[in-house]
Amino acid sequence: MLTQRLWLSEPESCATEQKMTENSVSDALKRFRQDLPTKARVYVAGCSGEPLALVDALAQDPALAAGVPFLGIWIPGVNQTDWASYSASARAESIFVSPALRPSFEAGRTKFMPLSYVQSTRWLSNTALDGGIIMVTPPDANGEVSLGVSADFSTLISDRPDLPLLAVINHAMTPPMNGPKIALDRFKHIAEVDQALVQVPEASLPETFEVIGANIANLCASGDTLQFGLGNVQQAVLKALVGHQDLKIHAGMVSNPLVGLLDSGGIADQRNAIVTGVAIGTDALYQRVVREDRIQFAPVTHTHAISTLAGIENFKAINSCIEVDLFGQANAEFSKR
Repeated sequence: MLTQRLWLSEPESCATEQKMTENSVSDALKRFRQDLPTKARVYVAGCSGEPLALVDALAQDPALAAGVPFLGIWIPGVNQTDWASYSASARAESIFVSPALRPSFEAGRTKFMPLSYVQSTRWLSNTALDGGIIMVTPPDANGEVSLGVSADFSTLISDRPDLPLLAVINHAMTPPMNGPKIALDRFKHIAEVDQALVQVPEASLPETFEVIGANIANLCASGDTLQFGLGNVQQAVLKALVGHQDLKIHAGMVSNPLVGLLDSGGIADQRNAIVTGVAIGTDALYQRVVREDRIQFAPVTHTHAISTLAGIENFKAINSCIEVDLFGQANAEFSKR
């Protein structure tokens, strides 16, 4: 059951002095919109940090989306919200055109940004913005909130000092042992909810993926640091790696089969043996990774930085592609078929 409260913060008061009243996320969004231009450009967090309560608020009051260009990094197969669909005058900008965004893209309301992850960090750091909406954990004793299991892009927004922010504090999100935090008083408006995170269960894969996973696992040795891309190959390889030992992971995301690899003893017993930007799966994954000192959640500016990757020994990148030609060149982006 979804519960909602609004923390009305005043610039002069600290986090512990904020007054809590029983109000909805819609009320928080209305106050937030009142502080912004009519055609405000607004960042909305994605991945497992997508504020689904905000989706509900826009569905109930589409006028709150009127004239707003939304932008963010929304992952195909994970984030199902078509942000430009809530109002005829709403717009969106995304580095992916997923099936969920296809209707507004074909209607000319969603703009495709052909950017890599590294290029996306520069885009979010420099593009014109009027505000940002980020889902966070409840504050700790120091008045700080965590980005939880979705630390990939939102620090780029919170680090822009003059940008008004709306925090959606979600009690269903737990702070990991190692991950970025933000002072609660960085947010001008604060709503509080208790709502399940985005759930992405394991896909049922053809037997071919078991063979692929086994072949890749045979190429991995103890002490290797592995990188995985998006898609079903990660799921297959993580399952096939059970039985390996002393592995490390440095990847943009981790998924549900990581739990089995942690339980099997395949991950090195050391702090930050796994460095990732985001966990995408079900509650079984989310509840496990936040209890692990072996896992560090970090922004894309660290996980995808060339300087970071160049310093990793025994690094093996495991990614999938759509087509490979006779020269060994790979197409990992799209097919015209």
